[in-house]
Amino acid sequence: MIDDSHDTQAEMPMGTGAEIEAPPEGASSSPSPKSKGKAKAVDIEHRKLSKECRLLSLPVELIASILSYLTPADLDSVSETCGALYRQATDDHLWQILVQRNVPGQRVTSPYPCLTFRDLFWAHEPRWFLPRYKIWFSDAGLPGRLIVARYDQRRGCIEGYQLLATNTDTSHIPWQPEGFDSGIRVSAFAPEVRLHLDNPVLRLPVDPQYDVEENDDLVVIHLERRQASDGTTNNHGLTASPAQVQTSRPRRKKMFQTEIPMRRSSRGHLRCSFIHAQCLKSDDREARTANTATRFPYGHIWPPPSIPSQHCVMGAGLERPGSLQTQDRAVSPRDVYEGAFRIRKWLERRELEYTPQFQSGTLAAINPHTWYPLVPAYSFPTMMPLPRSTSAGEEIATYATLYPSLYTPTPSKPFRGIFVGDYGPHGCEFIWIEQHQDDLDDIVSLEGESDEDFAARKRDATIYRGSLEAVKLTGDPNVPRGEITFYAPDLGEDGFVRVAQEPPFLGVRVVRSKGHVANEGFAIDAFIDGELLLISPDCLAHHWIDMGRVSYFHRVDIDRFLVPG
Repeated sequence: MIDDSHDTQAEMPMGTGAEIEAPPEGASSSPSPKSKGKAKAVDIEHRKLSKECRLLSLPVELIASILSYLTPADLDSVSETCGALYRQATDDHLWQILVQRNVPGQRVTSPYPCLTFRDLFWAHEPRWFLPRYKIWFSDAGLPGRLIVARYDQRRGCIEGYQLLATNTDTSHIPWQPEGFDSGIRVSAFAPEVRLHLDNPVLRLPVDPQYDVEENDDLVVIHLERRQASDGTTNNHGLTASPAQVQTSRPRRKKMFQTEIPMRRSSRGHLRCSFIHAQCLKSDDREARTANTATRFPYGHIWPPPSIPSQHCVMGAGLERPGSLQTQDRAVSPRDVYEGAFRIRKWLERRELEYTPQFQSGTLAAINPHTWYPLVPAYSFPTMMPLPRSTSAGEEIATYATLYPSLYTPTPSKPFRGIFVGDYGPHGCEFIWIEQHQDDLDDIVSLEGESDEDFAARKRDATIYRGSLEAVKLTGDPNVPRGEITFYAPDLGEDGFVRVAQEPPFLGVRVVRSKGHVANEGFAIDAFIDGELLLISPDCLAHHWIDMGRVSYFHRVDIDRFLVPG
């Protein structure tokens, strides 16, 4: 038998924020005329809210699912509509998901040093794109620089470190390639790739402007039409009792900073700051790069034309910092281009400037930290040393990202990715390899061909087609960053040379290629004949025929650097 004696509160939809307070202890169980009128007012108010917002009549789980599709700004707008939706839109699970989307490679489990994930998200917004895209390469000088950006949840900090590599094997292996009169000594290559943790390029802690006062508790809802002790009311004129006060605090608006000073380096007087970049408009790009966009340095745009990007910014890696204009900086969050940023460095020296001052003291002992005499004796006019800061050696480096889709290998493009290569006296350099493929024609089984042979031929036809191009992410004084280092016009039959039959490349497919060489300063550059040895998807070798040397290239696993050790 069904019991119909359930209370009024159980009939109310979940998530509406409508709650009826329990009667105080010792009160009569029979409702008084005054309490009947109060309950009626509450019921009328609840029905009014439900009519005004049909979303509140949905189950809590469905509302949460709907809110999960909103942007962070929209979630904040929803939270300002009423108390019920405030609790839904500020639910920490939703905001943890938003934070997690920007932190690949690790699970974020704590909002430290913030109280909630909502606080943490807005504390680092709009700079979450830094760890989201992971890889950033710069236009600083000819060599450039490659950094890995990540989030360290132990400190609640976005940080970036330069990626370095050293060869740990100095042995040589003789190789007598087919068709060549003389043999070649192949240098072994065992790269050790690591982050330069002693000198961070990026260090952005929780925004110092984003603070919350201790008494900023937010009053959300109350169902009694009485004035609260602190005089606060919600959007519907309802006040809250102390038991219903939310522990979550409001998000305080912060001013956008186009340039953010970073932690001072321990190296002398070096200072640095992070600068948000704004992408170039098409007409502005044409005007500022006229007649210079076809040759290095391509009008100083970054990333260079060899790196696919929807937009670009103006760089200053080979120019004076004064070449950047006002419109190159983002002045509001909507101007921020998430594909690039800048790092400004300069030397700041504190000098003593002697100025006449009337002081009490002696000339004998001067404290260099407080800048006044240590032992006051008597008053007299003297020349007192005062600190004065001067700046020199300013340098601005522009960083652009390589989107993960560009270096993630696929079954048909197994050689795509980020590699580290051996460039002899120049040391190790990082390159990006991309495969450009046309549409694949239908492959049919030949008469008498076994299933295994057909599967192998179809696999080779899928992989070994189109061209392969290698672009330097870091360079050297001869061939700089952003330039093609080698390319193979055709990995298929038109470019096929042979299958190597001699060690150490026994059984390796060899295709024709071109290698990029130049004099120092990227002068008189040219492409010379070469051979590309496709050892495996994780290892390639390039034979520079005219130079008589072979360079190995090994794949770099970026994701293993994303979790702070």
